[in-house]
Amino acid sequence: MAYLIFDDEKIVKRMADLIFLPEYKLNEFGKANVQELLGLCNNEEYPPINGRTTKILRFFGFDVRQLS
Repeated sequence: MAYLIFDDEKIVKRMADLIFLPEYKLNEFGKANVQELLGLCNNEEYPPINGRTTKILRFFGFDVRQLS
């Protein structure tokens, strides 16, 4: 997990590595876990967001979409 939070590689590549590459992937730790961990540890630049957050933001009138 230190790789996700502290490495100098671009954040998108680190996230993809943890989600898709066997040498980085952790058992029972998927896409949502990676995204939430990043958001919790680096919430100034990348606030945590998931499907529930997207739905409530839409409810309040914001035009947001969840990327898959």
